[in-house]
Formats: sequence, C-alpha cells, structure tokens
Amino acid sequence: METRERILLATFDVVAKHTINGTRMPMIARQAGISQGLIHYHFHTKEKLLIAMCKWLFASLREYRGVSTGHTVLRIHPATPEELRNTFLEYLRILAEEEQDMVRVFYDFWVQAAAGKTEISVLFRNQLAGYREHIARTLRTDHLTPAECSALTALFASVFEGAIIQLLIDPQAFDIEQYLQLTDTLTTTLSP
Repeated sequence: METRERILLATFDVVAKHTINGTRMPMIARQAGISQGLIHYHFHTKEKLLIAMCKWLFASLREYRGVSTGHTVLRIHPATPEELRNTFLEYLRILAEEEQDMVRVFYDFWVQAAAGKTEISVLFRNQLAGYREHIARTLRTDHLTPAECSALTALFASVFEGAIIQLLIDPQAFDIEQYLQLTDTLTTTLSP
C-alpha cells in the first residue's frame, strides 16, 4: 500500500473511533505507523487531509466498495435501471451490515458540512446532487416535472439515509430485509 493510501486509511480509522473534532495528527501518525512529518509532507494541514479522505470515501461510494471490509458490489457499472436499483439496494445492505464505521464517518462529515465548513459543505452538496441523480436513473421520472423529480429523488435519499442511521442506532428497530423488499417494491412501482 502506498504511503498516501496508508495515511488516508489511518485517518479513516482514527476519525471512526474519535470523530473529526477528536482526531489529532499524532493519532493518525501512530495509526499509520509513520512520522507526523510524513503526513504533513503529503497533506500540509489536517483540513487538507480530511478533505482528501472525504474524496477518497466518495470514490469508494462510486465504486460500490466498502472501506473497512473492502467488500464490493459486483455490478459496478449496471446497464439497466433494474440492475442499477439492485446494485444500489445491495450496497445499502453492505453499508448497514458491514460498513458501520464508514457510515459514522460520513455522518460526522455531514455535521461538519451542516455547520458551514465551506469546503466540506461544497463537497457534500455535490455528493448529494450525484446521489440524487443516481436515484433518478432508477426511477421512472419521464412523467414528472423537474421540480417533482427533484423532490422525489430527495425523498428517496432521505428514506435510504434514514434507514441507515436507524440501523446504526437501533439495529433491532426493523428488519433490513423487509425494508429493502418494501423499498424495492416502491422503486419498481415507479420504474418503467
């Protein structure tokens, strides 16, 4: 593993355990087994390191890949709306069941973005827009106005994100299999 990737993975591990605000550069250096100076060589500040880690995590999402487990959904480039929907649902299952640290780190970044951290806010705004576009490709939206399509994809994003956070906080709240079946039924109803 190259040094930069090692630093990003160590940063992820530290943030997952201690939150963004609780993370310090010496902690990352210890986790990576390298000097703090080497971290500063690659990433001049903690903020630059956190932004790079955030982008690294977004790349994992686009590849349908987990960070902690390395588990990847096999259909990385689905061709049809049905394949895309199934891939998306399978990845949600991976996040909820196997990648809780990844989800926790993302939610920690969301808090930072909501607090007005400018560069992080822009990153997350763009990521959410891509997420909604992804969802729109799985739904039948040709009969909707642009405003209705925007609202529907935002609703679906809320449903998925809400499920993941509930499963992290209260895993016994509902059955993930039943939830995904109901979500799949709903998306199928709205798909061509």
